[in-house]
Amino acid sequence: MIKRISAIIGIVAVLSVAFFGATASATTSMAARSKNVSGSPPGGLSCSDGRGIGVNACFQPNGDKFWIKDYKADGHHVEVSFDSDRLEIGSCRDFHGKKAGWTVCDQFSRHISENQGIVFQGLVMEGSRILARAPLARGRT
Repeated sequence: MIKRISAIIGIVAVLSVAFFGATASATTSMAARSKNVSGSPPGGLSCSDGRGIGVNACFQPNGDKFWIKDYKADGHHVEVSFDSDRLEIGSCRDFHGKKAGWTVCDQFSRHISENQGIVFQGLVMEGSRILARAPLARGRT
């Protein structure tokens, strides 16, 4: 009886490690800073429109690019935060300010899997503290 209970406990322990270990290792986290660009994003993109709070963030599936715009010269930076169906999470910060206009994050194309859903949101930040959130937006890679 004790051998049977020990065997069951051992199997449960192995399965738990396999399940939780695989789940934890499947998460990919990435962060970047936006780049100044001339121009604006192409039309028809999915956007987290928070112009009223000072941020707009759009996702361009071709190249997995995030476009970010800071609408207020208030000393706060803006950011886009995202999460994919495959637990690929990340963020991109725009420290360029209102005068820069649109900025782009194009560093994620090698890290985000294709043909999956992505949820993202524009944020107004003070350091690492979120001051305001734009509505969630959805897109496909």
